[in-house]
Amino acid sequence: MAKTTTMCIVALALLSILAAQVPAEEGGDTQDTASAPDSLMQKKSPGIKAALSLGGHSGGRLGVELNPNRTRHWQNFINLDALYNKADNDLVGGINIDFRKLGKSNYYPVFAAGLDVYPVSYQALTSWDLGGKGPVWESRRGKIVLPHLTAGLGYRNQTKDGSEFFAELDLGLSVQFLSLKLGFVF
Repeated sequence: MAKTTTMCIVALALLSILAAQVPAEEGGDTQDTASAPDSLMQKKSPGIKAALSLGGHSGGRLGVELNPNRTRHWQNFINLDALYNKADNDLVGGINIDFRKLGKSNYYPVFAAGLDVYPVSYQALTSWDLGGKGPVWESRRGKIVLPHLTAGLGYRNQTKDGSEFFAELDLGLSVQFLSLKLGFVF
């Protein structure tokens, strides 16, 4: 399990490095985001994302924008998720990177990749009773690391103070198969 966790962390670090290396599209300017016709692309300082996540498990997401001046066509965030698991009365956590493909429209596709940590209950063989009763089982709790790979559609709109409101609906391989995220980028 420790080896798998280490491999997943290394994979996430590599994804983060790759996200920083995504080239601008042809005709795109890698530094001057203020010249973009879309006023939503004029931000030059890293954005902070805060969102409410609704789905099978509800909770929140906090993210930081990666390389805001790199390109005007992609917006990338590294996110921490904290969700409440109603069934087991426990918290689920995760870390992921999402990629938003921006254009002139307020609608955009969004993709995310990362890891989720999920609590599990299981039965463990603790001993064997030689007196004829057989195996002795005990309930235990632990955590497993699951992949987080999702795709979806988002909508964004700039507010009067320059921040962005967004709504994203995504589905895929994650703790939340289908989720709706409502939030702001400041």
